[in-house]
Amino acid sequence: MKLGVPHSCGESRLSCVDCKEQVCPSCMELCPVGNRCKKCASRFTGHITKLPFPIMMRTAAAAAVVGFAFGYGQNLLWGGFYIWIVLYFLGFAVGKVLHKLASHKLGKKVVATILGGLLVGAMLSPARDALLGRNTAAEAMAAFKNDPSNSLTSSAVKAKKHFPKFAQAFKDRGNNKTFSILAPFKEGNAEDHLWLAVDEIDGDKITGRVTGNPILTDVERGDVKSANIQDIEDFRYIDEDGNQQGFYSIRHEVADIAAEYGEEYDSSPQTSSTWMSLLVLAFGLISPVLSVKVRN
Repeated sequence: MKLGVPHSCGESRLSCVDCKEQVCPSCMELCPVGNRCKKCASRFTGHITKLPFPIMMRTAAAAAVVGFAFGYGQNLLWGGFYIWIVLYFLGFAVGKVLHKLASHKLGKKVVATILGGLLVGAMLSPARDALLGRNTAAEAMAAFKNDPSNSLTSSAVKAKKHFPKFAQAFKDRGNNKTFSILAPFKEGNAEDHLWLAVDEIDGDKITGRVTGNPILTDVERGDVKSANIQDIEDFRYIDEDGNQQGFYSIRHEVADIAAEYGEEYDSSPQTSSTWMSLLVLAFGLISPVLSVKVRN
C-alpha cells in the first residue's frame, strides 16, 4: 500500500474513510463507519445530532412542564446556596428523562430545545412577574401615588362588591386553605384594621382569628373576633388556579410603608434569585446532553 503524503506522526498504513488522507492512532477519530481525519470528522453531521420535528416538540413540551412546575413552586425554594445544589441534581435527574424523550439526540438543537421549553414554561407560570422584575407591591405603590383615590375606602367598596365570590369560595374550600378578611376594630379612641383568618360565615357575621401584630392593647394574635359583612374593608384567598384574589388594600398598606421608610420596595433581589435558581436548574437539565461527546 502506498503511503502517499508523509505524515507528521510517522509512517502509518491507516487512512481516512472519506478523503483517504493518511491518519495515525494519535490524530484519527474513531467513528462507526471507520477512521476519519479530524477535518472530515468536524464537518460530518451524524444522525445522532439530527432532531426530527416530532421529537423536538415533545422534548420542548416536557421542558415547558418542568419550567411551569419550577415557577409554581419557586416561592418554596429557600435555603440559599444549598437549594441551588439540590436544584442542580434535581435538574440533572429530570434532564436524563428529557434526554430520553429526545431519543438521546445530541448537539446544539437539543440543548436549545430544552432551554427554550424551560423558559416558555417558566414565563407561563406564577414566577413570570419575578422573572420580569415586576412586583405587585411596587406597582401598587406607584399606582397609589399617581391616584390618591386608591385608598382603603375604595378597597372596601371592591371587597363588598366581590364578597359573594369570596363567600362561595369559602363554602367550597378544601383543606389547608386560608381565607382572610380585613375589618376595623376600636378600643376607646384607638382604631386598628385587623386581618382575620376566617373560621365561619354565619349570615352577615364573619368570625375568625386575628393574624399579624395588632396595636390595640386588648387584642392579641390568635384572638377570636367577629365582624359584620358591611364593615369589611378587604379580603384575600388563593383560588383553585393558585392565584391570589382580593387584597385590594395592598395599595393602601404599601403606601403606608413608603411613607414610613421613605423608599419603594425593591424587587431586584427576588428577580436575581429567581433567575439564578432557573439558570442552575437549566444547567442541570442540559448536563446529561453536554456530558456525552459527539463522535461521528
